[in-house]
Amino acid sequence: MNLLFLRGDFDKNNQKSLKKDTDMWVQLWLELVGCDYGVIWYKGRNKLLGYDNQTVFVQKKFPVCEIDTIFSRGGFDYYVPAMEYYKNAYKIYYGAGARIRPKNNIKYDLVLVDSLLQKEQLKPYCNAHLWIKPAANHFKPQDVDKEYDICYIANPASKKQAMFKRVKWVYETLPKELRILHLGNPGKYKPPKNVTVMMVGREDMPHWINKCRLGICPYINYDSAPRALVEMNACGLAVVCLEVNIWHEVYNTVMASKETFWDITKAILSEQLPIADKPTYVYTVKYAAEYLRRLICKK
Repeated sequence: MNLLFLRGDFDKNNQKSLKKDTDMWVQLWLELVGCDYGVIWYKGRNKLLGYDNQTVFVQKKFPVCEIDTIFSRGGFDYYVPAMEYYKNAYKIYYGAGARIRPKNNIKYDLVLVDSLLQKEQLKPYCNAHLWIKPAANHFKPQDVDKEYDICYIANPASKKQAMFKRVKWVYETLPKELRILHLGNPGKYKPPKNVTVMMVGREDMPHWINKCRLGICPYINYDSAPRALVEMNACGLAVVCLEVNIWHEVYNTVMASKETFWDITKAILSEQLPIADKPTYVYTVKYAAEYLRRLICKK
């Protein structure tokens, strides 16, 4: 497979080491490429930045070799030249949340979606398939002491984001008897005494997730398979979800409303509400890559 991966914004930290990169999409690309040829293109400052499977390089032109597969994450406008340059490539699209439907009049051979509802919505427009969003390889169960009841991951980039309001809701409604580890930025809201706030690097997150007994995902209603949900599942934690649009039959989740959210959370922690323990292997990058290869081969 000669794969061009259209990734989006560039992170300078990714130039250090591909194999040690903690980004799930970089690891998925590596797994898909294998021994074949592949490039990840980022949107940089007036240039495109890329990797092949041997070296890191900066280049303004697309690779001259034949690209047979393109994975477009998000379908941003600056992807269009690549789509037009490789007209005959097999085109895959994935855009979570508000970007589930491809734009720019690009015809995709395969569109990946996170829920049955999304699949039904896109049926008239494209070849949509459910898939299981993976977590980066270093997210896995660890044998560590459980110091917290709940893991809550939220790090909004802007105070204008609705997730900041959800942080406020969590802080104002959570039961005082629960010990919560908030991995991220609380913004302007002061955490209650039973909440420990911690900013950690992505390489250290699995350690702290594993110190919790249960995950929560009380995100905004247009969220679609949030990365935090999959990462907590991959570490072996079940997750109580609020208004998250996912293929919940696959993920280790319990869906709740605002009225029932904390009652369900406490019932799971006290083992009054048993939940299915689903295998963590389905959240791995290797599993996702194998699934994508099967879909591509059906062309």
